[in-house]
Amino acid sequence: MNSYNGFTGAQREHGDKILKEAIAKGVIPDPMTIPCEICGQDKGIRHYHCEDYSPQNIISNARCLCWRCHMMLHSRFRNAEATAQYFIGVTLYGKKYPPVYHHNFEVLDKMKEELLRRDKPKEQQPDLFDNE
Repeated sequence: MNSYNGFTGAQREHGDKILKEAIAKGVIPDPMTIPCEICGQDKGIRHYHCEDYSPQNIISNARCLCWRCHMMLHSRFRNAEATAQYFIGVTLYGKKYPPVYHHNFEVLDKMKEELLRRDKPKEQQPDLFDNE
């Protein structure tokens, strides 16, 4: 596991172990049994995502995300524009995407391309208030 958000790979692995134990003990639900907290997707792959992997905070910090939202969240620094368009679409406009059943990064790449293409400016419309 790679470093993320100031936490080493080892710290993240330890946090993942804490989450798995909490799921096994019934402290938190298995993420495959609850919908994504961002888009509401209740099918396909769902994981817990954490920004804080410290042992005392990981359980309260864990958020259930579908694979697509999880990967887009991790893409926010590499591709901020596509990530912003995605989250605006799903949170403000209720955009729905199909569930992802396999870790398929081609799905993510195609979606980012579509989001960026859609965001390109169309031909400028005439200014209705221009008196020329």
